[in-house]
Amino acid sequence: MNYKETIEELFSLRNLGIRPGLKSTTDLLARLGNPHKEYPAIHIAGTNGKGSTGAACEAILTAAGFSCGLYTSPHLVKFNERIRVSFEPISDSSVVKIADTVKKACNDTEPYPTFFEFATVMAFEYFKVKKVDIAIIETGLGGRLDSTNVIEPLVTIITNVARDHTPLLGTTIEEIAAEKAGIIKEGVPCITAVNSARAARAIRAKCKEKRAPLYNYGTDFNAAQSKKGAGYFDYFGFTRTIKGLRCNLRGAFQITNSACALAALDILAKRAFSQPVKAIRDGLKSVDWAGRIEVAEKKPYIILDSAHNSEAAKVLVEEVKKFDYEKLVIVAGIMEDKDIKGILGHLASIADTLILTRPACSRAADTRLLCAVTDKLAFNGTVLKSKSVNGACDLAVGLVTKKDAIIITGSIFTLGESKLWLAERVRNL
Repeated sequence: MNYKETIEELFSLRNLGIRPGLKSTTDLLARLGNPHKEYPAIHIAGTNGKGSTGAACEAILTAAGFSCGLYTSPHLVKFNERIRVSFEPISDSSVVKIADTVKKACNDTEPYPTFFEFATVMAFEYFKVKKVDIAIIETGLGGRLDSTNVIEPLVTIITNVARDHTPLLGTTIEEIAAEKAGIIKEGVPCITAVNSARAARAIRAKCKEKRAPLYNYGTDFNAAQSKKGAGYFDYFGFTRTIKGLRCNLRGAFQITNSACALAALDILAKRAFSQPVKAIRDGLKSVDWAGRIEVAEKKPYIILDSAHNSEAAKVLVEEVKKFDYEKLVIVAGIMEDKDIKGILGHLASIADTLILTRPACSRAADTRLLCAVTDKLAFNGTVLKSKSVNGACDLAVGLVTKKDAIIITGSIFTLGESKLWLAERVRNL
């Protein structure tokens, strides 16, 4: 098969839905000779910030001279984004080859692997083929029953815990935290930045059960804005203090994410993964993570952010307030199973105009539902609808001047379509 046919077959596995549990992944990996055991790993869970934290780890380790695999989900535009080695996404030809290898290992297995199970095994196999020095693995959903939870990492990171995916992870913070704490392994150090006492209790209990050392942001390690100004921070770690660091990612919350990455790497430094201070500085300066307060254009500002839950939308709002603009237009497309009221409530608090849209995804909320929720928010601005993300973006551009700002947000799927719209816009300018 060629690349297009391979991707179509791979995406068809989405029809199998989500299947929590490790058996299918474990069995498939065993048929491939357990590729995930060929290299050490960092395992990352959390409601928000997983990708940014993983990207920071990758950037620093790469700058230190290590070959570093990174597995994340979902992708914005192209499947290849999910699997990369030292910034380089898996090639189209490798997608075809690795997918074929995994497919042959499936044989006539029943039940057949889901999309995420298949993609996870592809990542593990690819990292083996590329002979990476270390892999950074982000959970897809939760932790305890996530397909990635077959690895035995050198360190685990739980970035934070908020309400998301409640039908699968539980309705309370304690339940969700317990699911994410499922990645904690016997004796393996855990780094966390949870700021909820209830979530912290659940993680602490799991660490005690697994006799895993626990390191908390704000007590065991810390970071603070540097005197050098906005974007700079000082890191206070277990063994060293590094001042005047700058992370290339926007947002005050990225200081916390960077600190979690640095704390995990402090632990790895004792396991033959030393990082000179120069590598840390260079790595953080180069780290890139699309769709997180990403300024795609200026005059007017076009800002992309995947605020797919209420907590992320709250953070986005606080960061956008730091930009200088006159009028703000927000394009929002949200999945039906998300906290629509919470997300729109935060966005409406700063918007002059809300353009509600629906990305081309079966799980996306219809604009009528979004409008019904918005009607109950007592929003004083203008509400518009568009049947497509492209149409919504075109509409937004027509409403602003160079002194204004546009935010495109609500879902990774919305961002993915807006990325394609932006590429076409650049070609037509």
